[in-house]
Amino acid sequence: MTGDDLAAFLALLEAERRALMIADFGSLQQLEPEKTALLDRLLRNGIEPGSAEALLQAVRRNDMLLRAALDGLRSAILRLSELKDLRTGFQGYSPDGHVARHAVATSRLARKA
Repeated sequence: MTGDDLAAFLALLEAERRALMIADFGSLQQLEPEKTALLDRLLRNGIEPGSAEALLQAVRRNDMLLRAALDGLRSAILRLSELKDLRTGFQGYSPDGHVARHAVATSRLARKA
């Protein structure tokens, strides 16, 4: 990998990091073609041993951020699902200690003329 390719790849990883930090997932998708092209050049041309550590550190950092973003999205989806379920009722315990589903009364407002 040439010095220019290395600098471009590190800059791309920094742009990816910034996008992950602000949850700009659209930007991540736009960065993918350039990232793929740079990785192809990396595989073809190789990398100098001294540069490998900086790249590895940046890739690991972004991997950690991406995993955290995915965990956050999964948590949000689960929470939204739980809130949706609360519209119809909630799960609790009966007086004898068994799990019971409790319905929530729906209120309907009607106008009187």
